[in-house]
Amino acid sequence: MLMKRAFSNLSSRLLKSESDELKSTIQFLTRASKRPSLPSLLDVDSNQNHEERVLKVLNSTLPEVDSQRKRVQTHYDILFSQLKDIARQSSQKPLENVLDSSEKLYNYLILQQYMGKLRTVPQIAKIVLSKNFQDFDKLWENITLFDAKQQLVLSVLLYYRCGRPIIRQQFEDQWITNYAQMHISVQRLLWKCLTKGYRTSADLQNIVRTIRRSIKSWSAHDEVVLYQSIYTKCHQLPATKESLTKNQELFIATLRIFAKNNVNKKDMLKIVKLSIENRLASEVVDEASVISIYQYRFIRALDLAVQDVYSAYKGKRNSGELQNELQEVLANVNDEEQDIKSQMSLKFI
Repeated sequence: MLMKRAFSNLSSRLLKSESDELKSTIQFLTRASKRPSLPSLLDVDSNQNHEERVLKVLNSTLPEVDSQRKRVQTHYDILFSQLKDIARQSSQKPLENVLDSSEKLYNYLILQQYMGKLRTVPQIAKIVLSKNFQDFDKLWENITLFDAKQQLVLSVLLYYRCGRPIIRQQFEDQWITNYAQMHISVQRLLWKCLTKGYRTSADLQNIVRTIRRSIKSWSAHDEVVLYQSIYTKCHQLPATKESLTKNQELFIATLRIFAKNNVNKKDMLKIVKLSIENRLASEVVDEASVISIYQYRFIRALDLAVQDVYSAYKGKRNSGELQNELQEVLANVNDEEQDIKSQMSLKFI
């Protein structure tokens, strides 16, 4: 039935022309519905001409594909241009405006990446380390949207937040291999991740020794970062063999004393923050003669911080050993402070 209707429509189109050739084509189509005769089968050229005419007419009824494609392309160009404008406006909004939900934080992270504005580690860390961010599974599933360096950072941040074993399984070798190239803040978090869940001090020491050997060109910088990371248990760490500046030595000695004597965590954290603010990890023994304002600021602040703890524990029961150790630290701190002062004075003579 459908075929008859098609032929009828086709015939009406063909009959609009008075061409004898087209009329003969109609006759050909009419005969085609009947059993073919031998002459019709042998007349190959004639059949081919008829078929070409039929195809030409059929094609004339099709929509104009190129014009339709151009119209659709124009539509999508306009649409994506509008979406790009919306995305650009959204990406320019302050992060503080999207901190209230995990979904908004995730969308903001992806949008910043899409717009090419996700350039620094602090940008990524502020989002993923936000207490409201919880879309760990979604971010892990889409981690390939980020480049290799970003994936390395995100893997550490994600493992620190959610502790999924698969993250460590896939990235631990890369963490160790690329440790030296990581941002210092990520290095600190990585140490927390790698030393998580140990049972005894011997376990912690074995973990640290193994990682130390695996990381190429271990230095005083790395030793300071290690203590900044696991300061509450740092008295269990194996002794360092690195050449340290006097400030770095005093920092480590003070933290070990605080940790061993279970000094208030906020007092330990204060020392750590001082070391970060004054770039203690960047001090180098070979450049010790070049005194910077950061060196003086740190030693002065350390002096005050240790004095505060000394005063807080003065006269307390069973604090005799702590008091003696802190007195020794204070004496060394005072000597170093005076030495730095004299060198800074000579510098300006």
